[in-house]
Amino acid sequence: MSGIRRTQLLAVLAVMLVPACSDSTGPQGFSGRYRLQTIDGKPLPYRMHTTPEGIYSMITEGSLVVESSSSVRIVRTTYQVHPTAGTSPIYRDSVSAQYRSSGDTLFITGYHVAGIDTAFVSGSAVDMPFTYPENAEGPARRIHHFRR
Repeated sequence: MSGIRRTQLLAVLAVMLVPACSDSTGPQGFSGRYRLQTIDGKPLPYRMHTTPEGIYSMITEGSLVVESSSSVRIVRTTYQVHPTAGTSPIYRDSVSAQYRSSGDTLFITGYHVAGIDTAFVSGSAVDMPFTYPENAEGPARRIHHFRR
């Protein structure tokens, strides 16, 4: 093979490989199941959402499942405590969405409840900001920390 032909072949291969390496729609080692560890640095169960009537929610567990098909599922187990009515039954909410990745960030689309639109990956951990209505207990944006 002549030097010119070899150079042309290498140039064509390089052009073909660059888009494959920089695909920002698929997973980049993020796939797997992550368990909710803390919210704003505090362990579970986590108390939040206190109303003026004294009703609050407790988050007891959660998980984040990142699929290789660019889908993500967020599951949380919670219950409410009412000062006069007692504790509500435990319920589990589960939401699915799509994501694309760029570097160590997952951009989540199709799910905007609680203001979730990004997740930040660092090794075997994922930090996901959730936005909740303002209340007297603190900031509306709370960081949910998941770990594999």
